[in-house]
Amino acid sequence: MRKRLLCVFLLLLVAGCVQKVPEPQSIHVEASETKRIHTSLDIRHHVHGNNVRVECIVEGVSFIDGPTDQERAKIVLYIDDQLYGEFHTAAFIVKNMKSGTHKMNLEVVQPSNRSLGLKQQFFVTIL
Repeated sequence: MRKRLLCVFLLLLVAGCVQKVPEPQSIHVEASETKRIHTSLDIRHHVHGNNVRVECIVEGVSFIDGPTDQERAKIVLYIDDQLYGEFHTAAFIVKNMKSGTHKMNLEVVQPSNRSLGLKQQFFVTIL
């Protein structure tokens, strides 16, 4: 009796090892390389009375004329979380600001308002 149980056990063990183990379900993702043209945004600002002069230096974009829409850009400026305006030049002046400290958020976008991932925030104090 013992030999029969041992034979049945070995037979089940061998039969179980013969079958192919199913592969776990997974998602295969291929790596892709993305070309990032725009790498840095450098902003300089100068306060003169109640005016603020802003200069932007961005690699790989043109604010006036670019050969393609991907190389052309504009600047969207928010002051104290409210849209102030859009600029198509790398330098501009914000005139007649009220006294106090103001938060300025600047973003470089394509003409279609698609973000280029270039944002910067800074504060100015008008006396």
